[in-house]
Amino acid sequence: TEVRCTEQSKGGLKYELVLADPCMDSPLRKPSTSPPKSISAEDIEKKLKEAEERRQSLEAMKLNQLNEKMSRLAEVNQKKEGLTEEFQETTRQNYEKKIEAFKENREAHIKSIQERQREHVSRVEEVRKSLDAQTQEMLANIQKKIENANEAREAQIAALQERLRNHDKHIADVRKQLEDLVDEKREKIQKKLDTAQENRAAIYRELQTKLQEKEKHAEEVRQNKSQTLEDAPLQNSEETAASG
Repeated sequence: TEVRCTEQSKGGLKYELVLADPCMDSPLRKPSTSPPKSISAEDIEKKLKEAEERRQSLEAMKLNQLNEKMSRLAEVNQKKEGLTEEFQETTRQNYEKKIEAFKENREAHIKSIQERQREHVSRVEEVRKSLDAQTQEMLANIQKKIENANEAREAQIAALQERLRNHDKHIADVRKQLEDLVDEKREKIQKKLDTAQENRAAIYRELQTKLQEKEKHAEEVRQNKSQTLEDAPLQNSEETAASG
């Protein structure tokens, strides 16, 4: 008989009871060299009785062994049940502890999340206030810059208008100066033209006078020459007469 114990699952055991015939190896008997004896009915009866007794003794021994194994199996089952109950109790206690720890951790986690959420909301509120303040400051700066830009633009426009007025005045002054200069130059040119015309007239009169004088001189020369030519034959005749 053989008892096998294997672990079926976590916390459980499986037992296998194997019943087998006993293996009784008897030494080989040497064949007797003596001549066979005759067996009587009493010997056969005796041997059968002895065989029956041996069989009964063997069955009783097997039954005792089986009872012992069954008893051990019952003890093992009882221990198994005790271990199973202990394991179940331990498992239940561990489970309850884990559940309790899970609840505590869950509550702590929820409190931590709530605390982080409150901190986040507080930070968001602070950031919002800071952004509002920065926005108001930026709007004030922008408004101030716009006002300054408007003032600067108006001042620049006024300066440009003043420069334009000064420029117009300067242009008017320059134009007047140019007109005065043109009038002055025109007068000078006119005077020069008048003087040149007078000089030309004087030169023309002088030239006419000189021309008249030359013509008069030429006329006198011509007349003198004619007179000379007229007086020459008479002088020649007088000289001829004087020489004769």
